[in-house]
Amino acid sequence: MTFNIVAMICAAGMAPADCGPEPGFSRDVAIIGSVSNELWCGVEAQQDLAKSAPFRNLADGEFIKIMCVRNG
Repeated sequence: MTFNIVAMICAAGMAPADCGPEPGFSRDVAIIGSVSNELWCGVEAQQDLAKSAPFRNLADGEFIKIMCVRNG
């Protein structure tokens, strides 16, 4: 079983709990990688985000949230 790493750019002033991949709940959403288990999700997410230009150019107050989503 594999897991997708989903990264979201959350709007300034939004509570982290309110930011999600659904339309209107984040400024941008991308699947940035895939891992074999949930333990690697955070580790790989940090490495993949460091290589992704859109996630390095945040406006003031914006933040990144990641989710690990099971495939299948």
